[in-house]
Amino acid sequence: MSTDSVAAATDQFSPSFVRAVVFRGRYVATLVGEVLTKYGNGPGVAQIGDFKLSSTALLDFGALLQLRAWEVQGIQRHVELGLPSFADAFRKFADQLRMQSGSGEPSEFGRLSLQVLKLTMQEFSWDALPTFGFDVPITVGDAEELMDLLAQHLWASRN
Repeated sequence: MSTDSVAAATDQFSPSFVRAVVFRGRYVATLVGEVLTKYGNGPGVAQIGDFKLSSTALLDFGALLQLRAWEVQGIQRHVELGLPSFADAFRKFADQLRMQSGSGEPSEFGRLSLQVLKLTMQEFSWDALPTFGFDVPITVGDAEELMDLLAQHLWASRN
């Protein structure tokens, strides 16, 4: 994509939206990098065990890690809105990896990452993660519910 087409595309969105998408992309890329560093086949290798991860598989892997982060925080908004739980999405991801490696055929990678990004931008505060270090659904009903989320995060983050 040329820089002119990127500039034209970003002119359609507010600067705060673009900043939030860029931040989210970096956050998810960091999650993926940490997991690949810990469990992968070495630095700079998009592979776990015998499974090489395509660019779209890496995007979905990042989406999986985002689902997991929400669930660790006690957030189930994605499930309420029809996206799979982390466990269900992980099983499907593993099945897709096996099918792709066995047949050489492209799989359906890429769909989950788009769904998770859309949900993130529509249902969560854009500034909570960079400000507080955790996500806050914008559908929080009242101050008490927000305080409960904050207290749960602080408790989970204690030393």
